[in-house]
Amino acid sequence: MAKVGVKLGYTKKVGDFDFLRADISIDEIDTDQPLDIQLGTAEDYLLKILAMAKENINAQYKQQKKDAE
Repeated sequence: MAKVGVKLGYTKKVGDFDFLRADISIDEIDTDQPLDIQLGTAEDYLLKILAMAKENINAQYKQQKKDAE
């Protein structure tokens, strides 16, 4: 019974050497069991959370640029 994991991430450059990053992961996926049963609706939730993280990171970036002006 092998176990694997998957990780999604989003990195936004916010300056010459600064970055903001959000990561989401699912671990302990059993390779001997059907993937659909294990993940269920997790993909929908992960995509929504990643979209929210991207939006928040982009908003922070825009605010930092505005504050720097």
